[in-house]
Amino acid sequence: MKRFFLALFILLAFGAQAQQSAKSIVPFASVVSGYSNGDSFKTETLPTFGLYGIGNTNTETFNNINSSGKLSGYIRPFKSNSGLFKKPGYVDVNFAFNVNASNTDSLLSSTFLFPDVGSNSFSGNVSYNLALGKFPDFYLISPFFEFSNKSIKGRKADSTKSFYTINSSLGVNFQYLFMNGPDKVSFGISPYLATVNVPEPGVKNYKYLFTGSDSTKMKTTVKSWGVKVVFQYNYFQVFADFRTVNGSDVDFPFDGLRGFHPNIGIIFNAEIFEK
Repeated sequence: MKRFFLALFILLAFGAQAQQSAKSIVPFASVVSGYSNGDSFKTETLPTFGLYGIGNTNTETFNNINSSGKLSGYIRPFKSNSGLFKKPGYVDVNFAFNVNASNTDSLLSSTFLFPDVGSNSFSGNVSYNLALGKFPDFYLISPFFEFSNKSIKGRKADSTKSFYTINSSLGVNFQYLFMNGPDKVSFGISPYLATVNVPEPGVKNYKYLFTGSDSTKMKTTVKSWGVKVVFQYNYFQVFADFRTVNGSDVDFPFDGLRGFHPNIGIIFNAEIFEK
């Protein structure tokens, strides 16, 4: 019950904008039980499903002096101590629903590119986690696929427009996890490929917000590649997401979308329940 109220407090304290950045990369406290030095990763100690709250600030919210919260959950339909390559492994299926604060056109490119910022977003993530190493030092290799849908709202020339985006990412997370009693420290690097698509009926609004004209010839599917770096201590996480957009002047005839884009912030995790 105390954890439930703590989660509600964090969700309310961090406002209504949200960050899609997926669940904590560090397993919660229940995973630590039953280990001795030299033990392999024990998948049976992992909870099968859970619900948690996340509050965060990021590049967009730093600039707006705002922050965010979301409600997320996961299920692990497969756990085995002799999985792929006869090594411990498990499947994570994560989901999150966010109700985010309004965006500003001055940060439209970051809002558009990163599933971490936007409004009314839903996201899902599937990964297989291969666990190597011995207690207290573990190394996880996790190929993943991520999908999200969100709405974006902006203003240009005293006119407010909105459109939807469909985001997908494919990548691999390489994670180092150190566990020492109640303390868990993790460092992860995730290279990925990403695609953002603008479906109808919002294409004209998308073009107008970026160029000032709803008839501009430009791509409605944006491809990019990037690397996300995450450091976490227990329930506190610091992340940096660096993304580069591919495309020419013909594909995107305006400044602000092509090239390098960073998204940096912090996340506070609050477990509600796990079973």
